[in-house]
Amino acid sequence: NVPGFPDGIAGGEFSSLAGGGITLERIGSWNGSAWSALGAGLNGYVYALAAYDTLLIAAGDFSTAGGVSACNIAAWNGLSWAPLGAGLGDSYSKVSALAVYGDKLIAAGDFFFSRDDMTFRDIAAWDGSSWSPLDWPTSDYEILALAVHDDLLYAAGNFWESSGAAGNGIAVWNGSSWSPLGSGVNYRVWALMPTDS
Repeated sequence: NVPGFPDGIAGGEFSSLAGGGITLERIGSWNGSAWSALGAGLNGYVYALAAYDTLLIAAGDFSTAGGVSACNIAAWNGLSWAPLGAGLGDSYSKVSALAVYGDKLIAAGDFFFSRDDMTFRDIAAWDGSSWSPLDWPTSDYEILALAVHDDLLYAAGNFWESSGAAGNGIAVWNGSSWSPLGSGVNYRVWALMPTDS
């Protein structure tokens, strides 16, 4: 349901096709036979992509999208890039994972900032018009992966809180609070994949 993307999107560190050719500033669209640019692209790395509403969301470590100011997260509507509010974090931050949970876009990574009397730590929810925090319970390191399964949001990465709600390496959000998954794991988790019920 994302306009203008018949086959697929790739994002990362690249800036052009192998061997030269068209410029693809960290993101490109594949139509089954050829690559094409998405406007002027992003000025930094893309770590995560997601479809939200009728938009393509790109997240990572960048400050502009299509030449427009966008702090680590931006939306492509098929024609142009736009920021999502004031974005997330600053030039020392990054957004590493995206997921759609209910009617909200969830973005997570390594960021910490305060805005509008709210404190944002490593994970936030976008409702289509504004950001809100998800009360992440630990300040250690970062979230690297997100997944949604059976009305639950799972977050995993490089974080440790042996006696707290975040657990070790992986935690779950039920819509109102975080809890660990057993005793967790003993090192960072890079990826999550939900299975069918």
